Amino acid sequence: MRFPPALLHCGHRFQAVLETEEQGLTIRVTSLERTLVDVLHRPRQPHHMDRMRHRPARLVRDWNLMVPEEVLARFWEDVP
Repeated sequence: MRFPPALLHCGHRFQAVLETEEQGLTIRVTSLERTLVDVLHRPRQPHHMDRMRHRPARLVRDWNLMVPEEVLARFWEDVP
């Protein structure tokens, strides 16, 4: 997959990319957030992360993405 043009333009092509080493090789893995940005290709109007459910969401301008507040608050981390 190509780098999003906006990240190339500002010099942040590896933003939200994690590096790990496996069997002596460096592997780059995108975070969930970066994967969403890459897949959505940064549309002009904000894209809703979850269109099926109508729940409170906030615009994350850098990603041009409406993200549910529960995701931004990382509520899943509270689950034992």
